[in-house]
Amino acid sequence: MARRNHSHHSIHFSLLAIFTLLFTLSAASLPAQTVQFSGTTVPLGGGFILPSGVAVDASKNVYVGDYNNNAVKVMPAGCTSSSCTSTLGGGFTNPDGVALDASGNLYVADYGNNLVKEIPVSCMTGANNAGCVTTLGGGFNGPARVAVDASGNVYVADRSNNLVKEIPIGCITGANNASCVTTLGGGFYFPDGVAVDASGNVYVADAFNHAVKEIPVSCIAGANNASCVTTLGGGFSVPAGVAVDASGNVYVGDYGNNSVNEIPATCIAGANNASCVTTHGGGFYQPTCVALDAGGNIYVGDTGNNAVKEIMLQSVNFFSVPVASTSTIYTLNFTFNAATTLGAPTALTLGAPSLNYAVVPGGTCASGSSFTAGQSCTLNVTYTPTHPGQRLGAAQLLDASNNILVSVPIHGIGTGPQVVFGPFQTIQLASSFAFNSPGFAAVDAQGNLFVADTSNNQIEEFLAPNYTTVNILGGGYTFSAPYGLALDGAGNVFVADWGNNQLEEIFAAGNYTNVQVVASSMSGNWAPDGVAVDGNGNLFVADDSNLQIDVVMAPGYTTVQQIATGFAFSNPYGLALDSSGNVFVADYDKGGTGQVEEILKAGGYSQVNALTTVLPNGLTLGFPWAVAVDAAGDVFVADSNNNTVDVILPAGGYTTAQVVDSGFTYIESVSLDASGNLYVVDSGNNAVDQLALATPPTLNYLPTAVGSLSTDSPKTVLVANDGNSPLTVEVPASGYNPSISYNWLWDNTSTCVDVGSGSPAYLLAPGTTCSMAIDFEPQVAGILSGSAVITDNNLNAIAPNFAQQTILLNGQGLQTATPVISPAAGNYFNTNITITDSTPGAVIYYTTDGTIPTNGSPVYAG
Repeated sequence: MARRNHSHHSIHFSLLAIFTLLFTLSAASLPAQTVQFSGTTVPLGGGFILPSGVAVDASKNVYVGDYNNNAVKVMPAGCTSSSCTSTLGGGFTNPDGVALDASGNLYVADYGNNLVKEIPVSCMTGANNAGCVTTLGGGFNGPARVAVDASGNVYVADRSNNLVKEIPIGCITGANNASCVTTLGGGFYFPDGVAVDASGNVYVADAFNHAVKEIPVSCIAGANNASCVTTLGGGFSVPAGVAVDASGNVYVGDYGNNSVNEIPATCIAGANNASCVTTHGGGFYQPTCVALDAGGNIYVGDTGNNAVKEIMLQSVNFFSVPVASTSTIYTLNFTFNAATTLGAPTALTLGAPSLNYAVVPGGTCASGSSFTAGQSCTLNVTYTPTHPGQRLGAAQLLDASNNILVSVPIHGIGTGPQVVFGPFQTIQLASSFAFNSPGFAAVDAQGNLFVADTSNNQIEEFLAPNYTTVNILGGGYTFSAPYGLALDGAGNVFVADWGNNQLEEIFAAGNYTNVQVVASSMSGNWAPDGVAVDGNGNLFVADDSNLQIDVVMAPGYTTVQQIATGFAFSNPYGLALDSSGNVFVADYDKGGTGQVEEILKAGGYSQVNALTTVLPNGLTLGFPWAVAVDAAGDVFVADSNNNTVDVILPAGGYTTAQVVDSGFTYIESVSLDASGNLYVVDSGNNAVDQLALATPPTLNYLPTAVGSLSTDSPKTVLVANDGNSPLTVEVPASGYNPSISYNWLWDNTSTCVDVGSGSPAYLLAPGTTCSMAIDFEPQVAGILSGSAVITDNNLNAIAPNFAQQTILLNGQGLQTATPVISPAAGNYFNTNITITDSTPGAVIYYTTDGTIPTNGSPVYAG
């Protein structure tokens, strides 16, 4: 089969810890934005009393100075209650500000003790442990907040001394050492917050001067020098917390104005300029501290509300919600940059409305409402997941002509069990269509199939449920060997256009006719193969030319970050994300035969783990092209060498693999829909197949004599939990669960437990399987049908209407023949007679004296 040339270009980028590539962007991709998303505010954790310090690490763990609880706490990403918070270090009195260095060490302004302390990263594993906490510098009076730069120097807002100070990294080794502490800038009055940017410029929330100020790095050398300190923005009341992002935008927790504000980098040039300061989120009461994560989201210590909150600015994360349950209402805030009249807003799941996300009453972004520049409105959205796992969506405001004004990525995880089965039916989709070496496929929320038809140089959409209607996407755009394919929450299609060395976006709006170049390599040696989209809209790309994994950053798609820079990939092609954001890569010929790797999100995508390559029956994973991951973490692999679909199971750290299906010819890719059905691009046969795993199978048995066991018994059904919560087989009030029809029996080789009344429920853990072995032993003659039924909590179905998984059973019972003898037994004859007998097999007859007939008398067989 014709195949793309995967020879490597001679120019390669060096592997850095992390770097940014500049990409060209089509001018059409940067329209003037009529409406701007200005954030969604959600509470995190709980149980705080005056949380006055906040910091966040690369994994979005949030650290809190819990002032009136005299504790420093941490909560993992997505923690929304006090039950998931834990305490670090110990011995604090009114801990205020907190800050993290690059190694994960935590620095604390211990306000009540007039000290600055460090909780080493090794100390964090022991909750409430004061013994491993160290003291830094000295001479402080009411230290309020701290910051740390890339070199490990610590900066302190020394509130009651009206000073900003630096503890150089060399001073940190001497506990309580005031002599090496230096003073920066000057003219402050109750400085409350401090931050430092990558260049070493220091930013100060100068509370009682009602100002935010910058101490330039050149000013830092002169201690207590007020003349080189500049004022930024304006209009603040009592600015208490300050943070700065990588672009130089400064964020302020304004205690007196009950607001969180942004001073854009362009506003910094004009001192005391209030007009360019913008407000984010809402509902704050005396916010005192702010911090930023890598995605630009803002974390706020909302002290007056005794709460820690996140202002989501890039996307809206609903975190984890049980399947079939509805989340709390999230309020999305929008600001208008021009006069606009709105149409009806919408919430989508992979481009489809009214599935997982819904716009609910109460917001002011209503159809027919008109707004002028500077005004704002709110949109209320809820999340009701229909299936386990990550659900990508989008919230959109439209104008009166239904043009999209703004599209905000929304995402959340559904939690619950989900049943899939084997054996499964294999269905060839779009069988009449002439594919030509198709590459990747993707399925939207309505089941429509999108295919990158590589050698036909086009992208096709086949409409569910029959897949006979086809749309050619792109409005005549010239693709060149398009290979990778992915959908975002709005239903837009992203194409890894290998031959053109670029990514394109085909917009769902306008029926997929408009195409935009997202990113293209300036040097021409960027070769994108696989592509995947995360909840924030970032694009993960397998670059098989430079042998690296890149992230094209949303919004704007103007820069790319390389991840897992310390790992040597060898022809990475397909990739996929799990619900936690971990990246799985099909590394085609790593080690000579290829392997699948997992790049862990925790720690900023720096750690790479290799998954097993051992398959049953002595096989080895061979040259994998692509991967897909379900809600349980099962990793499905397009195994091109063995022409199989394999699955690598999460139990034991991906050390066990199985073959799911075989008989393909040059399998290119695998993908999943929300129900757990698997889609396989069988490139060598120019076909796309659906493995209908979500549909319970039908078992057909051979005709069998009544009272006998069929020769094809037992037949085995594999039951798997592809969800992310245990599957519970309900204990019945009487009888057994699963139940089975008359004429069929459970075989003793079954591993799915047959639960009886009064016994403990049977739990099938996520990512695990059991087998139902079923025998056919007809008790009556005729065409027979029956079922085996499992009653469980699939997709969180609850009493009294638990879910039922029904496996249909078919067979035929054959009646044993009743002997017919003529003449009838008991008659005596003196002459030769002919005896007929309908009994199968040979039958021997005897004379009246009990002997076998002799002298040539025949032996009759019926």
